[in-house]
Amino acid sequence: MTARTLSRPEYEVLLHSLSQAQDGLTRLSAALSGVADWEYLFQGALKHGVFPSLYRRLADTCPEAAPPEFLAEMQRLYRLNARRNLRLTGELLKVLSLLESQDVVAIPLKGPVLAQMAYGDLALRQFHVLEFLVRHQNL
Repeated sequence: MTARTLSRPEYEVLLHSLSQAQDGLTRLSAALSGVADWEYLFQGALKHGVFPSLYRRLADTCPEAAPPEFLAEMQRLYRLNARRNLRLTGELLKVLSLLESQDVVAIPLKGPVLAQMAYGDLALRQFHVLEFLVRHQNL
C-alpha cells in the first residue's frame, strides 16, 4: 500500500470505522463525506476482512451517510457472514467434543475464539476455517 492509497478517504473510513477513540465517530463522519468511490471502499473492506465492522459502525451510527444500495449489500453480506460464523462455531464445538471423547486435547485458534475475544461478537470477524493446536503425539 502506498502513502497515496492510505490518504484516500475510503481508507480513512476503514480506519475510523475500527477505531475505539472518543473522536472516532467525528472522524468517521468527516471521512465518509469525502468518499467518492463506494465500490472501492466496499472492496477494501472485503479485502482487509473488516466489512462486518464497517457495516455495523455505519448501520449503527450514520446509515444516512452511505448510499442505500451500498448499505443493503453490506447488510446482506453481514448476515451471510454471521450465519457462516455461527455454523462454523457449531462445527468447532462438535469437533472439540469428538476430540475430547478420544482424550485428545485441542486448543482452538483464531476463528470464532478470536472473534469473541477481540470483538465480543462472532459476527464482527470474517473467518472461513477452523484451526486447532494439538500435541504432536495426538497427530
